[in-house]
This record gives sequence, C-alpha cells and structure tokens, in this order.
Amino acid sequence: MGNLIFELDKYCEDKELIANLKKFNKNIRNRFVHKLLDPKISLSKMNDEAKNVYKDATKIVDDLADLNSALQAEEMDRKQRATKIITDCPEGVM
Repeated sequence: MGNLIFELDKYCEDKELIANLKKFNKNIRNRFVHKLLDPKISLSKMNDEAKNVYKDATKIVDDLADLNSALQAEEMDRKQRATKIITDCPEGVM
C-alpha cells in the first residue's frame, strides 16, 4: 500500500486524499497487520477496533472512487477531442 500511495502522490493533486491514505496506512493498516500476528491480541478486540475506523476507511474508498471517475472522464474527453481532430482534418494529422 505504501508503494501505491507513493505513486499516487506523484500525480494526484488532492493532497488531502494523499494525507488520509498515509494516515490510514500508518496508523491503521500497519497496526492491524502487526496485531494480527500477535497471539496476545484477540480477534474480537481487533474487530471492535475495525468498527471504529470503518467510517474513515469508507471515506477514503469513496474519495478514491471519485478520483477514478474524474480520471476516466478526463480520458474520455481527450479521446473525444482526438477523434474530432482526426475526423475534422485527417490530412493534418500525419
């Protein structure tokens, strides 16, 4: 997940989303992974903790979905503009 955040940070202008991803990865995901391997921590306790962070995780997923939709719309717009250029003046493309 750290590599994903690193790559996304290069191209994403939504710094709040990046900060939330970093916080989630550092404070929540890493803690859960390490606790999962700790025999002294009960799964019931981890489940209770997971319920507490569900809202934050859901917001991050929603923000990522919004970003994905915006990128898809931008890509569609580029394809439409390129198609228009090619169909309007095909001799100028080559």
